[in-house]
Amino acid sequence: MLSINNPEILEFLEDFHGGMLPFVKGKQKYLVFKIPKECILTVKKNKKLEILLDKIKINEQIIPVLLAIFHDDEDEPLILKNPLFGQDLFVYQEFLRAEKIQISFFNENNYELMYYEAKLENIGLFIEKLKAMNCVNAESINQHEFMEAYCDWEIVDKLNYESKILITLLEPLFPDDFLITDLREITSYSIDNDGVYYTQLIREENPGKFQELEIAKMLSRIFKPQQIFINPLKIEDGKEIADIIVVTEDEIFLIQAKDTPNTEEILSATLDRKKSKTLKHFKKAVDQYVGSVKYLMQIENLTFKVNDKIYKVSNYNKKNIKSLIIVKELFLHDYPNYSKIMFEGIKKTESPCIFWDFTDLQEKTMFMKGNIDEFNNFYLRTFKRAIDEKKFSKVVLINSKW
Repeated sequence: MLSINNPEILEFLEDFHGGMLPFVKGKQKYLVFKIPKECILTVKKNKKLEILLDKIKINEQIIPVLLAIFHDDEDEPLILKNPLFGQDLFVYQEFLRAEKIQISFFNENNYELMYYEAKLENIGLFIEKLKAMNCVNAESINQHEFMEAYCDWEIVDKLNYESKILITLLEPLFPDDFLITDLREITSYSIDNDGVYYTQLIREENPGKFQELEIAKMLSRIFKPQQIFINPLKIEDGKEIADIIVVTEDEIFLIQAKDTPNTEEILSATLDRKKSKTLKHFKKAVDQYVGSVKYLMQIENLTFKVNDKIYKVSNYNKKNIKSLIIVKELFLHDYPNYSKIMFEGIKKTESPCIFWDFTDLQEKTMFMKGNIDEFNNFYLRTFKRAIDEKKFSKVVLINSKW
């Protein structure tokens, strides 16, 4: 594995927000991906992916953007955008001249799930187009205008596939059908996990358990492990209050999470079926949010059980209740549907709730790493904007590390 032979990459990935990253050591060139498990499994299934070159224009400034295309669906593939700032352009100009590289795939929590030798094809035209572009510093552009352009997924329909790099996987350099178990002390991400974290690429049954661990681990970038509780149960009847509860000095965050198995069969489902499944899961999560908030509003003290241990929340009546729904994947064109369902739930509870997909959670917790106040402020601004505009919108945060 790349992370075994070159453990220094792990330290860098801790602060790398996600995307693709060229890495050179000696004469060997590596391409590192930090991406969702669905993208990794798509590459495993197809044994290939494509890199396209696009650009965003902000006033007179041109920002080159690399797009990694993962064909889980021919008409609506998974797409990863990677803007090039500063010296990035020159790094990629040289790196992408290689005919063979080693390519490694990490999930959002920096666990390596696949490692292959790969070859690059159709390099010439791509490099020529890349050389014709200039790079600007992220600090010099209008962030708001860039964010709007960056979120414009309609541009995907206009992409020119003639100038693309095809990356084909050759031989696996490490098995990719294993379960990772991390017992290191630094792995601690919730009050009850005892420093144990596990993950794997293919998830056929009970995917929610893996997802809850990963969500808790991402949340631990913002909150302390002793503030995070997975699967808290009511004392009176043993029913689950929420998938995850986060308790801070001033807030109680209720997190409802929904995922599906990560298998080739699920990835091959039609886009309409995926959208339908997401809507079904989203509606269920909103119903659970409503039930959880109503329960908290009815009680005078909050006491719950996690793994046979009893926890009592001090100053419960003085804490604000906020809710967050996390689903596997959200689709831009369905945001009006999500908004309608969400507002129905908010009307029943009069308690704030916002929703993200798994990629949103990765992005937000990386940008606001170690800053609870910033997370709270962003949450409240997102909710207020949705109330003012009477709709929820996708928000993407940008900086030079993404």
